[in-house]
Amino acid sequence: MIKLAADPSLSAFERIIYPALIWLIGWVFVIAGIYLAGPELVAKMKDLFLRFKNKIINTKDDKQT
Repeated sequence: MIKLAADPSLSAFERIIYPALIWLIGWVFVIAGIYLAGPELVAKMKDLFLRFKNKIINTKDDKQT
């Protein structure tokens, strides 16, 4: 994207639009990937995150007391 934005042969409009389109397409793929992963995988990832977060919080609480 930086190469596109710095390319002097492109107009100012093209230097803005091309990186924005690449960024937008990237987010579309991310959202589509989450959707296609299915609710089971998303729920499992959420559960792992909550376990990790609780482990960190409990570890900090144990050290303070």
